[in-house]
Amino acid sequence: MILPIKILDLPPMPRNRSHMLTAKGGRPMNIKTPLAREYEKDLAFRLKEYAGRMIIFRNTYQPLKHYISVEYYIYTPKEMLFTKDGHISAKSVDLDAHKIMQDVLFDCIGLDDKLVRHANYFSPQSHDGNWNYVIVLKLENLCNLTSTSSSIQSIASQMSETSEFYALL
Repeated sequence: MILPIKILDLPPMPRNRSHMLTAKGGRPMNIKTPLAREYEKDLAFRLKEYAGRMIIFRNTYQPLKHYISVEYYIYTPKEMLFTKDGHISAKSVDLDAHKIMQDVLFDCIGLDDKLVRHANYFSPQSHDGNWNYVIVLKLENLCNLTSTSSSIQSIASQMSETSEFYALL
């Protein structure tokens, strides 16, 4: 099952704007800012158009059979992505700028985002100068998590042997 979602013209919510430290009863707490709460409301409203497909996705999910993979295509405005010299800009946001988006998305679906066991992020330049997103959620076979583990261990072992070989040269 695949659930594609498109969100247009929504700037990200970086961690340094989404949370603030405060003290409650003498204990430090990290709480969401009012700006982050407005972002959550805005995104939840935008996601209502996918409510029917989200219900089907949630109802298709089987805990003993599936995990979730997600692909995030984050179309970034050119001036935020690149410097005038063409390097990645310091204005570019970190991946944690999209954590609230994932939390709201999974809250709307009705599943826990801990079910995401594979995520890809790609942030090409936006075609219209806005922050636009295409998010593709997929139900994957749970058995892939165990079979992939042995494949990766085999590859890592081969890489280690190759590294030792070059170290001898």
